[in-house]
Amino acid sequence: MTVAGGAQSFIRARAWRDADFETQAAANLCVHLIVASIHDKPASFSLSIEGLCRSQAEDCVKSGLNASHLFTEFYSVPVKKVKTSGASGGGGSGGHAMTDVLMPGSTAVYSIGCDSYKATPTNLVKRGST
Repeated sequence: MTVAGGAQSFIRARAWRDADFETQAAANLCVHLIVASIHDKPASFSLSIEGLCRSQAEDCVKSGLNASHLFTEFYSVPVKKVKTSGASGGGGSGGHAMTDVLMPGSTAVYSIGCDSYKATPTNLVKRGST
Protein backbone atom coordinates (compact mmCIF):
# COMPACT_ATOMS: atom_id res chain seq x y z
CA MET A 1 0.00 0.00 0.00
CA THR A 2 1.28 3.44 -0.92
CA VAL A 3 0.20 6.91 0.16
CA ALA A 4 -0.11 8.97 -3.02
CA GLY A 5 0.95 12.51 -3.78
CA GLY A 6 1.89 15.14 -1.20
CA ALA A 7 0.10 13.30 1.61
CA GLN A 8 3.18 11.08 2.08
CA SER A 9 4.65 13.63 4.45
CA PHE A 10 1.74 13.56 6.92
CA ILE A 11 -0.18 10.27 6.44
CA ARG A 12 0.88 6.89 7.83
CA ALA A 13 -1.02 3.81 6.69
CA ARG A 14 -0.89 0.03 7.20
CA ALA A 15 -3.06 -2.81 5.93
CA TRP A 16 -3.52 -6.50 6.73
CA ARG A 17 -5.74 -9.35 5.62
CA ASP A 18 -8.10 -11.29 7.87
CA ALA A 19 -6.93 -14.72 6.75
CA ASP A 20 -9.45 -16.50 9.01
CA PHE A 21 -12.36 -14.86 7.21
CA GLU A 22 -10.85 -15.24 3.74
CA THR A 23 -10.35 -19.00 4.16
CA GLN A 24 -14.04 -19.55 4.95
CA ALA A 25 -14.93 -19.26 1.23
CA ALA A 26 -12.93 -18.83 -1.97
CA ALA A 27 -14.59 -15.50 -2.83
CA ASN A 28 -14.18 -13.92 0.61
CA LEU A 29 -12.24 -10.67 0.83
CA CYS A 30 -11.37 -9.00 4.12
CA VAL A 31 -8.70 -6.33 4.45
CA HIS A 32 -8.33 -3.88 7.35
CA LEU A 33 -6.62 -0.49 7.03
CA ILE A 34 -5.40 1.94 9.66
CA VAL A 35 -4.61 5.46 8.48
CA ALA A 36 -3.19 8.17 10.77
CA SER A 37 -2.66 11.87 10.13
CA ILE A 38 0.18 13.83 11.73
CA HIS A 39 -0.92 17.02 9.98
CA ASP A 40 -1.97 20.18 11.83
CA LYS A 41 -5.06 20.75 9.66
CA PRO A 42 -7.72 18.64 7.90
CA ALA A 43 -6.31 17.01 4.78
CA SER A 44 -7.35 14.60 2.06
CA PHE A 45 -5.25 11.59 1.13
CA SER A 46 -5.25 8.86 -1.51
CA LEU A 47 -4.06 5.30 -1.01
CA SER A 48 -2.91 2.99 -3.75
CA ILE A 49 -3.63 -0.58 -2.63
CA GLU A 50 -1.65 -3.24 -4.48
CA GLY A 51 -2.46 -6.91 -4.03
CA LEU A 52 -6.02 -6.39 -2.82
CA CYS A 53 -7.00 -9.37 -4.94
CA ARG A 54 -5.07 -12.53 -4.18
CA SER A 55 -3.97 -12.86 -7.80
CA GLN A 56 -3.68 -10.37 -10.64
CA ALA A 57 -5.81 -12.66 -12.83
CA GLU A 58 -8.92 -12.24 -10.69
CA ASP A 59 -10.96 -9.14 -10.08
CA CYS A 60 -12.07 -9.43 -6.49
CA VAL A 61 -13.55 -5.94 -6.40
CA LYS A 62 -17.20 -6.13 -7.22
CA SER A 63 -19.22 -3.13 -8.24
CA GLY A 64 -19.80 -0.93 -5.22
CA LEU A 65 -16.97 -2.19 -2.99
CA ASN A 66 -16.23 0.31 -0.24
CA ALA A 67 -13.73 0.92 2.52
CA SER A 68 -16.05 1.19 5.51
CA HIS A 69 -15.11 3.23 8.56
CA LEU A 70 -15.11 1.26 11.79
CA PHE A 71 -15.70 2.62 15.30
CA THR A 72 -15.90 6.41 14.83
CA GLU A 73 -17.26 7.51 11.47
CA PHE A 74 -20.45 6.34 9.83
CA TYR A 75 -19.68 6.49 6.12
CA SER A 76 -17.77 4.52 3.51
CA VAL A 77 -15.51 5.55 0.67
CA PRO A 78 -15.38 3.78 -2.71
CA VAL A 79 -12.49 1.49 -3.60
CA LYS A 80 -11.82 1.91 -7.31
CA LYS A 81 -9.90 -0.28 -9.71
CA VAL A 82 -6.97 1.59 -11.30
CA LYS A 83 -4.25 0.67 -13.74
CA THR A 84 -0.77 0.85 -12.27
CA SER A 85 2.44 1.21 -14.23
CA GLY A 86 4.58 -1.87 -14.58
CA ALA A 87 8.12 -1.90 -13.23
CA SER A 88 9.52 -2.73 -16.66
CA GLY A 89 7.47 -0.09 -18.45
CA GLY A 90 5.01 -2.68 -19.70
CA GLY A 91 1.27 -2.39 -19.55
CA GLY A 92 1.17 -2.61 -15.78
CA SER A 93 -1.26 -4.46 -13.59
CA GLY A 94 -4.51 -3.63 -11.91
CA GLY A 95 -4.44 -2.02 -8.52
CA HIS A 96 -7.03 -0.30 -6.37
CA ALA A 97 -7.29 3.13 -4.82
CA MET A 98 -9.32 5.05 -2.26
CA THR A 99 -9.47 8.68 -1.15
CA ASP A 100 -10.71 10.20 2.10
CA VAL A 101 -10.16 13.10 4.53
CA LEU A 102 -8.68 13.00 8.03
CA MET A 103 -8.83 15.65 10.73
CA PRO A 104 -5.59 16.85 12.41
CA GLY A 105 -3.92 14.16 14.51
CA SER A 106 -6.71 11.65 13.92
CA THR A 107 -6.75 7.98 13.00
CA ALA A 108 -9.26 6.08 10.84
CA VAL A 109 -9.83 2.32 10.75
CA TYR A 110 -11.43 0.81 7.64
CA SER A 111 -12.53 -2.60 6.47
CA ILE A 112 -12.78 -3.69 2.83
CA GLY A 113 -15.05 -6.68 2.31
CA CYS A 114 -15.47 -8.52 5.64
CA ASP A 115 -19.25 -8.53 5.22
CA SER A 116 -20.33 -11.96 6.45
CA TYR A 117 -17.95 -13.05 9.17
CA LYS A 118 -18.78 -16.41 10.71
CA ALA A 119 -17.55 -17.63 14.06
CA THR A 120 -15.28 -20.68 13.86
CA PRO A 121 -13.19 -22.44 16.52
CA THR A 122 -10.06 -20.72 15.15
CA ASN A 123 -11.34 -17.15 15.53
CA LEU A 124 -12.96 -17.26 18.96
CA VAL A 125 -11.38 -16.28 22.27
CA LYS A 126 -11.63 -19.13 24.74
CA ARG A 127 -13.23 -18.32 28.07
CA GLY A 128 -10.58 -17.90 30.73
CA SER A 129 -7.74 -17.41 28.23
CA THR A 130 -5.32 -14.53 28.64
